[in-house]
Amino acid sequence: MLSEAGRRFAELSTPAKLLLILSAVILPIGLGLVLIANEGIRDANALLRSQAQEESRLSARGIESLIARNAMALRVAANGRIGTGPDPCLRVQRSLSVTPAVARHFELLTPGGETICEVGNVPDAGPLPLVAPGDIALTILPNENGLTLRVGVSGGMATGTLSQAELRTAALDAVPDVHGLTIRDRQHELVLIAPDPLRRDKREYSTSVLPIASGRLNVLRWSQPACRWSPPATGSCSCCLS
Repeated sequence: MLSEAGRRFAELSTPAKLLLILSAVILPIGLGLVLIANEGIRDANALLRSQAQEESRLSARGIESLIARNAMALRVAANGRIGTGPDPCLRVQRSLSVTPAVARHFELLTPGGETICEVGNVPDAGPLPLVAPGDIALTILPNENGLTLRVGVSGGMATGTLSQAELRTAALDAVPDVHGLTIRDRQHELVLIAPDPLRRDKREYSTSVLPIASGRLNVLRWSQPACRWSPPATGSCSCCLS
């Protein structure tokens, strides 16, 4: 059998012999390159996933920090001001005016939820429950494109609002490159940055969901696509790594 194979090989023309020899040499090299490329894609995907997770945490932390900063400022400014003198809203407004990067629109309420006074346009926060001193409640108002927060203080409650633009800026300050970002509570959601609908429908984005504000809200973030191996004709990897 070997002699028959050798006879047939000997009968081939010189170019055909060279082609067979080169194929036998190049084929293992090509297989090795494919394995190396696949390993590189896996490593790149792992790096992209790690980057996406870290960026998601930073975006969520930026939003959570904005909420916490405003809740703390409102609580400190309003604590003890309700029922202890004339025009409590004016005194709270003066206190907030010296606090950087906090919302200026708020209302003060009695412990039973009756409005005492209001500064600026505070949307109706009907879904928000009554809260005790030291507690906080949050709700998304999709019709108002914003988030309303209510804090319990000594003598009553204080309600403030954060706009969609303020929440978006807080997320982008933490991570400038965001493909899509949405915050959700148990009933509503607020889109801060809309993802590309075509790429989202094709599932080219990876998504992550992170709870913030002790689980009162969730941040849904769309991240860059994973690496994809192009057809053999192009032999390239469509990664998003720079």
